[in-house]
Amino acid sequence: MPLVYLPPELVPIIAGHLKSETDLNCFAQTSQCLYRWVNPCLYRCAVQNMGEALLHWAASKGQLQTLLRLLAFGAKLPANTRITTTDS
Repeated sequence: MPLVYLPPELVPIIAGHLKSETDLNCFAQTSQCLYRWVNPCLYRCAVQNMGEALLHWAASKGQLQTLLRLLAFGAKLPANTRITTTDS
């Protein structure tokens, strides 16, 4: 049975048994459908393991959507963070 035919509620359970973020990312990339279901699990895991470092990476690379997703999944900005914008 192809994974995309699994009930959506089983996918996070399967994803929860994967040992690393790399495995979770590989699982997410197997299909567009699985990506939509697994990507939130991947973000939650990444925030738990590397939240502040990922925020710094996303900001330094100009990855606004990634930064916003990290914040949406619980990443916390350090207390001394100053947010500035530039006009493009």
